[in-house]
Amino acid sequence: MPPGDNRHLAPCGLDFSKQRHLLLGRPLPAPLDPRHDLYIRQTSLLLELQKESPEDAQDQRSQPPALHVQDRTLTLQLKERPFKISGKIKIDTYRAGFVEAITPFLEQLKALRTGTVFAPVEYAVAAHDLAERIAHLKAAYHVRTAVECSNLVMDSPNYGIDLIIQRMIGMNTYSLNILYGEIGTGATAPSLADTALASPTNRAAVGFQQDYGSTDAVFQFFFSDSQLADQTYNEFGTFVDGTSTIGSGQIFNHAILSPAYEKISGQDTTIQCAFSFANS
Repeated sequence: MPPGDNRHLAPCGLDFSKQRHLLLGRPLPAPLDPRHDLYIRQTSLLLELQKESPEDAQDQRSQPPALHVQDRTLTLQLKERPFKISGKIKIDTYRAGFVEAITPFLEQLKALRTGTVFAPVEYAVAAHDLAERIAHLKAAYHVRTAVECSNLVMDSPNYGIDLIIQRMIGMNTYSLNILYGEIGTGATAPSLADTALASPTNRAAVGFQQDYGSTDAVFQFFFSDSQLADQTYNEFGTFVDGTSTIGSGQIFNHAILSPAYEKISGQDTTIQCAFSFANS
């Protein structure tokens, strides 16, 4: 479903993008390393005007200027991209039957978001009711969180970040809608130039998608016990456009699962992929 179908609920007092109960798992925080998280605005990096004597000024003109460590840090920061996109993969397991039980409520939720039948107040009540039902199912079926790891967003022509740039400048060959997720057994480390998973085994359409606040996009994919064979899975990725055929579409991100995911008989699998966007 195109992101533009999301309805604005501020008039009825409900900010649907922050209705946490409708998500089967809280979006994971962006993997920011404080050691690399530099801000030009912090006090230690401000450029201050200082008075100097004529003698000092003459000496400085006769010698090449030396870069202070803070100046070098500032120069490095200015050369880096100020815009960041990062992501997390989370895999949860549920007792078999969870996917079948929750699917009708997800379909109702999609219809509710795109429909025009309900008045604002009725819409808020219906959304709250669905949130309660989803939360109840999650608590009743949940077994464990098996994997939480970061992932790499592609950065090559027609893949990943380039798809965002294309849409911004009016090149609409690709929709930028993430429609499918793939899981596989390949263990090759992802690279920015990846165009597919190393060894994909299964593909699922987006089961749920939501914007979280103004900085996160959350996607969830569901594999029932019978859809996913009992074995070890090492990789996961999402795809823009494409069909149900494995490998179709444009890969957006690729992750090596750490730890590897051991699928167990009698359990359904939910994979959540959350992307975080930041200006610094």
